[in-house]
Amino acid sequence: MMSETPKSPFLETRADQLIYADSLSLGLWDQFPVSPGHALVVPRRVMPEWFDATREEQMALLGGIETV
Repeated sequence: MMSETPKSPFLETRADQLIYADSLSLGLWDQFPVSPGHALVVPRRVMPEWFDATREEQMALLGGIETV
């Protein structure tokens, strides 16, 4: 039995939502913002939690947060 690649709604974004991108992460305008200007920084690889990210992915996410 083949396992499916996990899907994420964050990886199927419109170009007008994208505000930042690098090889490991994306910065997006939140479609349902809690407050005006709220944005999300997400990994390009689907993973259940922060600790499943590689050190490189964690650093990319933190860098994306600073940039966004």
